[in-house]
Amino acid sequence: MRDAVGSWLDARPSARVAWLIARNALRRWPLVGLAAPFALGAFVALGRASAVARAIAAAAREPWLVLTISTLIATVLVARRRRRLAREAHRRWLGALPSDVSPMVRAASGPLALGLAAVLWLALASAVARLPAWMSARLTVVCIAGAAIGVTLAAAIAAVLEWRTRRGRADPRVRRRSRYSLSERPRSGWATHAVLSPLGGWPLAAARFGDRPNIRARSLWLLLLAVPMNEPVGHILAAVFFWLLMLHLLNLLRAMLRTAFPASWWLAPTSLGPMRFAVALCGRALAATAAACAVLIVLTYALGGPAPARTAALAGALWLVVASGFGVAVSALASRVGSKAERAVFRWRG
Repeated sequence: MRDAVGSWLDARPSARVAWLIARNALRRWPLVGLAAPFALGAFVALGRASAVARAIAAAAREPWLVLTISTLIATVLVARRRRRLAREAHRRWLGALPSDVSPMVRAASGPLALGLAAVLWLALASAVARLPAWMSARLTVVCIAGAAIGVTLAAAIAAVLEWRTRRGRADPRVRRRSRYSLSERPRSGWATHAVLSPLGGWPLAAARFGDRPNIRARSLWLLLLAVPMNEPVGHILAAVFFWLLMLHLLNLLRAMLRTAFPASWWLAPTSLGPMRFAVALCGRALAATAAACAVLIVLTYALGGPAPARTAALAGALWLVVASGFGVAVSALASRVGSKAERAVFRWRG
């Protein structure tokens, strides 16, 4: 039996390395093996808390929400672990050996192990809380389905990115695009016939940079903590969507303010007027503001009916007027303020 296990490990170097790492960890910290069951028992004892039991019961009654959340978590975890493994591939122990496990399997092994531990805790906590068996069974099936869908989505995203990378390397004219700026293919005659339309991408890129998920998640924690426990899930999702839309509208105003002065410094040697500069810089940001206001009005109509939708339309129109005036004022101020570039180019005036 020992020879069979040894030959199986010899044929799979990754499995042997994982076994050696686990055995070394148990030798260095022998108390971990004894503390793990006590830690699991402490977590299972949380099932006696009424809040935990209510949360499990509420999750069992919303399987589609649990499926969506588990899919998103699995997709993000597997995609991030795959990127990290790709960055650390040159330092891997088995980098010089033929790979016996695909990168996606290695990327999915850690998150799937965490998922199995979560499913085990869920089943034990449900038993301790004396909940019906169908609740834990439904949550287990939904979580497993969400994990499978998430791994599939992560594999599809990785395949698409790898195809785009190979295509970009094969075609030297295709450059790597920025994650935030709206990069476009170079147009013909760009060096002799300059246009101002790409200038409108500056505020959108700044707004997209400010709307990163890791930044917005900090404010969502405060919003979710302020929501009562008995609030319906649909109302919570609507509040989250409203909150993100409002932050996006504020971020668009902030982006116009932050990009107006650097853009004016860049265009200081030209004879561009304030109004033309304002239209070129703020036009696309104002269009994005109008689109966000339209989405806000439609969502208000779907949730509250015609009366709240009229109020939202009036507020959206007022916000659009304020944003337009703000963009024109900031652009005019940035055009009038003397900049370092203007003094360097037109030094003979002073």
